[in-house]
Amino acid sequence: MPSDSIDNIIDAFPHATLTRIEGIPTFTTIRHMQVELNSNSASIHSNLGDGQLGHLYLTISPTVYATLSAQEFLIPENPGALPQIPGNATSRQATDLRATYTEEKRIFNQYISTDKALKSQIIQAVDDLYLKALKHRITGYANVTTRQMLDHLYASYGTLTPQDLQYVDDEMKKQYDPYSPIETLYDQIENAVDIASTAGAPYAPKQVINIAYTIVYNTNVFNDSCRDWRKKQEPQKTWANFKTHFTEAHLDFRTYNQPNPYQSANAAIAAPTGLESEPQLNDEATIALANLATATAADRSAMAALSTTNEHLVKQLSDVTTQLTLALNKISTLETSITNMRCIPVRNNPSQHPGNANQPTTPNTRNYCWTHGFKVGKNHTSQTCRNPKEGHQREATSTNMMGGSTMGINSTN
Repeated sequence: MPSDSIDNIIDAFPHATLTRIEGIPTFTTIRHMQVELNSNSASIHSNLGDGQLGHLYLTISPTVYATLSAQEFLIPENPGALPQIPGNATSRQATDLRATYTEEKRIFNQYISTDKALKSQIIQAVDDLYLKALKHRITGYANVTTRQMLDHLYASYGTLTPQDLQYVDDEMKKQYDPYSPIETLYDQIENAVDIASTAGAPYAPKQVINIAYTIVYNTNVFNDSCRDWRKKQEPQKTWANFKTHFTEAHLDFRTYNQPNPYQSANAAIAAPTGLESEPQLNDEATIALANLATATAADRSAMAALSTTNEHLVKQLSDVTTQLTLALNKISTLETSITNMRCIPVRNNPSQHPGNANQPTTPNTRNYCWTHGFKVGKNHTSQTCRNPKEGHQREATSTNMMGGSTMGINSTN
């Protein structure tokens, strides 16, 4: 291939320049970069797989590739520097061997150059600091593959927590509505497989198929197809065959579970007139009842889950109500205590302080003035005050101060 083949390949990529990762990579930024790399690798045609995915094998794991193609990707071997032609080969045989060698060399060089092009994009998009563990002091990144770079970034900076992986697993196992496209289910499965694989917690191929089968089985509308699938030999139970099998089953389900406007019209034309007969359900009614039964079966597990959730929420609400009631009672008790502290003067018991003649004593309850408080003369009360303030309450006493002065409340008169 020409010396500038790597540059030519990059120019042909949909993403000639990857979105740069600024600073420390994260799972989100690494995955975004990989999506761009996937698009680039798939755009370079190759027949090493099924001919539809290009060189996508360079940027995804074998487990994920197996969910996309029924045909294994064959990594090309280096055919060597020169074609191997036996000495006793005829001219025609020699010509054929040279042609085979040339094609094998082209395929191998294209595979290697595509991988180098993808690697160079990663090196440009990620600070060298975060790839340095893979870098050889002499050869640099020459012997490192694109997939090894991605694996290193995910392992070092894109690790998902157990909670993250549990969420992915829950999303993978969500119920499937048979009235929605079957591709919805396939995408649900394959997306989870991809994330789990890149996070270093891949699903086994058989595990993926078992999960998908359980989801389909739980719809209760593909019973015959599920039985046929169970009868297949284990080597036939691949993800590609699963999709083919249940895509046909879903097509059959849609065909016979959707109202057909021609059926009721034909029934009306064919029905004999003038004759009494037993009451019969017309085709529309039959289809409606069938759809109702299907929907009921499909929603049964959903309703059970909803009921469980409601019970859980009701219990939570009851607990919160109990806690709120206790809190309100405490607040009420505190408010009462504060009111009592404001309205009732402190009564000190001299017996608690023996020998101390200067200890505070209980104010004389007859000597309180709304304006001047407790520090008043013997005959000075709210009733007899000669210099009252504005708003003076003549009925105020030491036991009902009516918001008056608290001056001298803790001192003797």
